[in-house]
Amino acid sequence: GASMRRSNRFYILLGAVVAFLAISFLVRYYTDWLWFGELGYESVLLKIVTTRVVLFTVATVAFLAIALPSLYLAARFTDRPPLATAPVDPLDFHFVHKYLVRVAAVAALAAAFFMALYPAAEWETALVALNAVPFGETDPIFGRDFAFFIFTLPALRLGHGWLVGAVVSLGVILASFHYLVARVRGESVLFGPGARKQLALLGAVLLALIAIGHWLGRYELLYSPTGTVFGVGYTDDNVNLPGRTLLAVVALVAAGSVAYGALSDRGVRWIATPVMVWLGLVVLVGLSLIHISEPT
Repeated sequence: GASMRRSNRFYILLGAVVAFLAISFLVRYYTDWLWFGELGYESVLLKIVTTRVVLFTVATVAFLAIALPSLYLAARFTDRPPLATAPVDPLDFHFVHKYLVRVAAVAALAAAFFMALYPAAEWETALVALNAVPFGETDPIFGRDFAFFIFTLPALRLGHGWLVGAVVSLGVILASFHYLVARVRGESVLFGPGARKQLALLGAVLLALIAIGHWLGRYELLYSPTGTVFGVGYTDDNVNLPGRTLLAVVALVAAGSVAYGALSDRGVRWIATPVMVWLGLVVLVGLSLIHISEPT
């Protein structure tokens, strides 16, 4: 029927896009191979390409491993008969629901592809971290080998940034899907109960990642220019370092509170209150840094 023909056209178009990207990659790789071959560095190019392919593949699989089960649950949550206020009849709603699930799945595939481009482009950061060599000297603030700050910390920031981007991208896809289904189903509220629970849990994961970001930010103070010398100065040692530690702890507690509120149906207070406390502390720490750094 017509739906079968539309489905076939979609898969043909998808196959054409994949084929075009594959051919573009092979042409570029062959050109680089000729250039590196002239210099006698084929093994270097092979190492770079292998690293990029592995990073791209791992990122794609990781995103889909998070997104597809989440989308499956969203489809299950919303696969209910439409309400009397629905703008479509039950048969049409079933068709529209399946269509929205497919659109969300395509959006997840597209997001996986574009999210995988970022770590693949940062192959050098990954290679440096994997081949890190200890310096044998530790910093006086954190007691870590300087190799951690030079080699490992940038890779941790790369992975952390990718995870934040993946959660935000998935959140946009799921929120859009739940919103559209709710409108077609005739819901009087923005999201149904299943949608609110799923999005709140995703928000809890994002808060946990923010907590990790605050904690990693403590180590980046070693390169801070706010002191009289390049490194951890008075402001960092007395305000920024404890401030970021406090923010990390509060964000982690907020993540647990949001998850608990979502799973136990305790209401919006368990979700909104800890987030507001964390935001308030972010503002306070920022204002403290501005005040201390002002010339007297």
